[in-house]
Amino acid sequence: MEDPFSSTPSATTILDDWIPKNGMEFDSRDEAWKFWVDYGGKMGFGVRKDYSNKSQKDEIVTSEKFVCNKEGFREIDKRDHLSKGPRAETRMGCLVRMKIIYDRKKCKYHLSDFNGEHNHDLHAPICVHLLRSQRNITESQAVEVDLAYDAGLTQKKAFDLFGVKSGGMEHIGFLPLDQKNYLRIKRERGLQFGEVGSLLMSFKNQASQDPSFFNAFQLDNEEQITNIFWADGRMRMDYELFGDI
Repeated sequence: MEDPFSSTPSATTILDDWIPKNGMEFDSRDEAWKFWVDYGGKMGFGVRKDYSNKSQKDEIVTSEKFVCNKEGFREIDKRDHLSKGPRAETRMGCLVRMKIIYDRKKCKYHLSDFNGEHNHDLHAPICVHLLRSQRNITESQAVEVDLAYDAGLTQKKAFDLFGVKSGGMEHIGFLPLDQKNYLRIKRERGLQFGEVGSLLMSFKNQASQDPSFFNAFQLDNEEQITNIFWADGRMRMDYELFGDI
């Protein structure tokens, strides 16, 4: 029998802490969003942000709505009719949602509307880590990805190492694709100030002055630039006339 004078919350109370309830309060939108992401992970569904309303007076977000990633229906994309591999339909009109409203007196957000009834099957716990909303490279993991890259490890070997360290691939928190995208984006940002960045800027300037200007890049398996080709209008004309550049 539970001690009525005990200040320790019961197991039921602890388990219920992750279930959205009307009236819940959050110190910030980020806190509310993290709560929704965690809830989706425990239940087995992907999440996304639907909309937010902002006050024109002071730019404060007054309300925001978080939904299941299968909410609504995707607009018809004409490109799908011309594509050999059209995108699969992922929206199913699911009504699961959580809406928060800003309380100016308390300077907090409170949960004003929640619906937890899905119209589709949920993902098994073993597959939850594959959901896009559950994947995230933390700051500490980003440092490890950078160290592995600087040490010359291939992306596959580095990811295998992360899996061993985390106790399994499902515990890493991201996929090889996320690791690849992280390194690609970092390299693109680094190119803005490097020698290759200067070359790209030069190509951009030439293309604005010469409509016939052309350039192309060849990448290796690690998406590193291995070859660069360019030709201006005169070079292309010489090739058409003489078969040489």
